[in-house]
Amino acid sequence: MIQNFEYFMLPLLKIISKHQRIFLKDAIVLIKQQEKYTDEDLSQTIKSGASVIDNRIAWAKTYLKGAGLIEQPSRGSQINISSEGLSLLNQQIECIDKKFLYLKCSKYREWIEAFNSKAKSNEIEVQSNAESKTETPEEELTKAYDSMKSTTCRDLLDILYSVDPYKFEKIILDLLVRMGYGKAIETKRSNDEGIDGIINKDVLGLEKIYIQVKRYNKHNKISRPTLQGFVGSIHNKDSKGLFITTSNFTPEAVEYAKQANLVIINGIQLTELMFDYDFGVQTRTTLNIKHIDDDFFNDE
Repeated sequence: MIQNFEYFMLPLLKIISKHQRIFLKDAIVLIKQQEKYTDEDLSQTIKSGASVIDNRIAWAKTYLKGAGLIEQPSRGSQINISSEGLSLLNQQIECIDKKFLYLKCSKYREWIEAFNSKAKSNEIEVQSNAESKTETPEEELTKAYDSMKSTTCRDLLDILYSVDPYKFEKIILDLLVRMGYGKAIETKRSNDEGIDGIINKDVLGLEKIYIQVKRYNKHNKISRPTLQGFVGSIHNKDSKGLFITTSNFTPEAVEYAKQANLVIINGIQLTELMFDYDFGVQTRTTLNIKHIDDDFFNDE
């Protein structure tokens, strides 16, 4: 029988520590050999056709990375253990699970809380046990979907941090077109007063939206003066402004945006839009939840 994904956190962390740098696929092979699974175990697949054990170990890696215990510079690259991960192993721990990560790793708490305001209550119930579960099957399914969406959005944001700035601007403009806006014009290369792009609010171009984008890391927040500079560049154009960043905005910037009637989108909101509009992501599995059609059985 294959254990749940939390079980694999400690074996995976130990293997990464032993090999210093290793690809996930190679670590999966070593874990399979170590656990001595039967051919029947290894042949199990999830609905999408992927291997059950491969999928669970991959999720274990996601959580270890979120907790800051391992490092992976880019998707698909080799994984190495962090100083926090080494320190944890030196404590001779017997298991790692979500509850353990929540109690011991501040980076893990930041990781889940940054993308889901309900993560503390939904994903980690520190004082609960297995018997306290009260969700209906549909609620559990929704929670699982939200968790996978958050993970995908986090991965998207990691990718956007490393995208070429000009490529990032094009991604933003193409996304807005996907969302139903009219023709998009890229202006950054022509140094048009700090305006990176212009989109038509409608297909006829009767009203324009001026855009500025900043591909910043998560610690480099957009300040009020930056927004003021952007607003100043469009104030004579009698149009609306949209400011998009991969990072976030300072409280002063958020308050100013409200006063200036400026729409702002941070990194989390951006990746959620990409997810919702199938932009940069692909649908792997579709589940149809069905219920009884009462009208079908009514003889009226």
